[in-house]
Amino acid sequence: MKTKLPKQFIIALFILAYLPVTWSTNTNTLFPNQNITEGQSLISSNGIFELGFFRPDSTTDSFLGIWFRVSSDTIVWVANRDNPLKNTSGILNIHNNRSLALYDSSGRMVWSSSSNATSITNDFSPFLQLNDLGNLILKNQGSNNTIIWQSFDYPTNSLLAGMKLGKNWKTGFETVLSSWKSSSDPAEGKYKYKMDTEGAPEIILWDRDQIRFRTGMWNGLYFSETTQMLSYRDMFTFLFVWNQDEVSYGFEAKSSSTLSRVYLNEAGIMQRLVWDQDQQTWNEFWAGPKDECDYYAKCGAFSICQPNSVTACNCIRGFEPETPTEWYMRDYSGGCKRRTPLGCTANSDGFYVLKGVKLPDSHNATVAANISVEECRIRCLKNCSCLAYAPSNITGKGSGCVMWNISLVDIKHVNGGLDNLHVKVFKSELGINYLALFYFLL
Repeated sequence: MKTKLPKQFIIALFILAYLPVTWSTNTNTLFPNQNITEGQSLISSNGIFELGFFRPDSTTDSFLGIWFRVSSDTIVWVANRDNPLKNTSGILNIHNNRSLALYDSSGRMVWSSSSNATSITNDFSPFLQLNDLGNLILKNQGSNNTIIWQSFDYPTNSLLAGMKLGKNWKTGFETVLSSWKSSSDPAEGKYKYKMDTEGAPEIILWDRDQIRFRTGMWNGLYFSETTQMLSYRDMFTFLFVWNQDEVSYGFEAKSSSTLSRVYLNEAGIMQRLVWDQDQQTWNEFWAGPKDECDYYAKCGAFSICQPNSVTACNCIRGFEPETPTEWYMRDYSGGCKRRTPLGCTANSDGFYVLKGVKLPDSHNATVAANISVEECRIRCLKNCSCLAYAPSNITGKGSGCVMWNISLVDIKHVNGGLDNLHVKVFKSELGINYLALFYFLL
C-alpha cells in the first residue's frame, strides 16, 4: 500500500530541489543548478542594472523585474507583469534546460520565457546572464553563446540603450512598449508605443485602438515632431533602420555614464529621461504629447495646429472650413476642404511650402527613397491624386520622396520644424496673400 505524503512535505521537497549549489549575490550569471529567490539577485558586471524581486508601493504582490541600481524604484522590465506572486515568494530557474521559469512557493509556474526548440541540440548548455545594457539573455554555451531568449525582445514600458522598437519583416515579430496599468500595478495598461510600418515609418502612441500621438516620420536625422533630438545628439547616437529585413528605432549612449530610457508612463505620456548624478534624479529631455496640438488630428484634415494660440487651428492655403458654423464654434474636428479644385495639369497646378511644421500622418504615404527631390516634385505634379510631397531624407541637400495621396492630417507648427512640405494647389491660390492670417505659412 502506498503512503500519501503530506502536502507540506511535497512543497518542502520542491523548494529543496531548486536550492542553489553555489551562489553569489554579486554575479551576473545563473546556471541550471542555481535559482534566484527573494533577497537574491543578478547584477550586471558594470553595476548599473539589477534583476530580482520587487513589490510596488501599497501592495503585497511580488514581481520579477530589472531596475537601475542608482534608482531602485525605476523598474525597466517585468517578467510576470500580468500574473503577480500574491502573498508568496518566487523562485526563478532554468526549466528543463530550455527556458526560464518562475514559480511561486507552492510550485505553481506563474511565468515562463519562450524557447526556441529548433536551436536546442545535443550540446545544449544554457546559462542566464544580465548584461551591461540591462538585457536578460538566455544563451547556449554549447553553441557559441547563441541567444535563445532575451528580455529586449519583450519590453514592458521602457526602451533602453541597445534595444530596438520595430518589426522584423522576415518573422513578423514586433517589439512594442506598453504602459503599466497604474503606478503600483505593472500589468499591461491601455497605452502602446509602436512603429507604424506602413507608408513612411513613424512611431505611434496608441490609446487602445485610437491614435493619441505620433512622432512624425523619420527624416534621416530625427522624427519630424521631435526636433529636440538634435539638441542632445552629443549624448546619444540614434539608430533608425529601414531595409528588407527590418524597420526599427533605437539609440546608443555615447558615454557609459549616461543613463537614459524612453519611458511610456501609465498616464499615456512618452518621456526621454536622463539620470542626473549630481541631483540624484531623472531629468525630462522630451515628452509627448505635451500640448493640445500633439493630440492626433485635433484640427481635422487639411489644417494646421498652432500651439498656445488663441485660435489653435487654421486651414492651410487653398482650403476652407468644411463646416464654417462648427469652425466658428471652435469645433475643428471636421477639418477643411479644397476651395478651388485642382486642374490636374502642370499649367494649372503649383506648390507652396509649409515651413516649420511636423509632417502629416504618413501611414498611407508613398515612398521612393532612391529618387531626387526634383523628380519627386515632377511625379507629384503629374499625379492628380498627389496632394503634397517632401524629401524622405533631409541630410545634405535632401533626397528621396514622400507623397501624400489621400489627405493631410495632423500637421503642427513646431519650433525648428521642417521647411519642406510642398502642398499642391490650383495656381490662382498662390497669388493670394494669407500672411496676415497665417503668419507661420509662406
